Amino acid sequence: MFLRRLRILVFRSALTSLAVSVLLWAWGCSNETSDPYDSPAFGILSMAPAPASELTTIEFNGTVTAVTDPDIYLTGEIGVGDALFGQFVYDETAPDEHPKPDIGRYRFRESPCMVGVHAGRLFFATDPASVDITIKLLDDKKTNVLKDQYEVKSTSNRDALPGVGVVSINLLLEDETATALSGDALANQRPDAATWLPTRRLTVTGVDGWTVEANIDLIASSEPADQRRTAKEEIHESD
Repeated sequence: MFLRRLRILVFRSALTSLAVSVLLWAWGCSNETSDPYDSPAFGILSMAPAPASELTTIEFNGTVTAVTDPDIYLTGEIGVGDALFGQFVYDETAPDEHPKPDIGRYRFRESPCMVGVHAGRLFFATDPASVDITIKLLDDKKTNVLKDQYEVKSTSNRDALPGVGVVSINLLLEDETATALSGDALANQRPDAATWLPTRRLTVTGVDGWTVEANIDLIASSEPADQRRTAKEEIHESD
C-alpha cells in the first residue's frame, strides 16, 4: 500500500501536466477563435481528433452519491457530493447484433467512440487504444414492471490512477412508463433526462473492488454555452 501511494504521489504532477496538455490541445485544435466552453463536452473530455460527422455525442452531468473504497485505492480524490460530467460518443449507423425486435445491442471497437467521465479530481475513460463499448436498448422489457432500458457500458478503460484499474463504466437509464423508446433501433433515439425515470445511474467499478456511483441530472446531445459554463465552474469549485 505504501509503495502504491508513493507511485501515485510521484505520478500526480505528471498526470496534472498531461490533463492540462489534453485540455489545451482540445481547445487549440481549431484555427478559429472561440469560447472554450463551446468545445465538445465542456472542452475537457476530448481524447482523439474530432469525431466524424456521422458520430453522435451525448453529454451528461450529475452528482456522486456513493464511493466504496475500503482499501483507499482512490486516495480520497473523489467523494459523495462531488459534481460529475461526461460524454459518450457512438455511431448511430452501427448494426444491431441482437436478432430480437425488442432488443438492440450495438458494439463499438474503435476510437473516437468513447465514454469519458470527470468526477471529483478523477477522470474515468475508455482506453482509446482498445475500445470496447456496448450500447444496449430494451424496448418494453417485461419484468415486474414493464419498462424501457438504455445502457452504455465501456469495459476497456484507462487506469483511474497509476495501478488502479477500471473494470467498467456503466450508464443505466430506465423508464417505468415504457414510453422512452419507440423500438430497438439506435438511430434517432438520443436519450434525455426528461423521458428516463426513475433510474438515471452511473456506476464505475474498479479492478480491486472499489465502486463509484452517481445520479445523472442532465442528458443532452447538445447544451447552451451558459449551461456548459455553469457545470464547469461547479467542477472547479468542488476541487
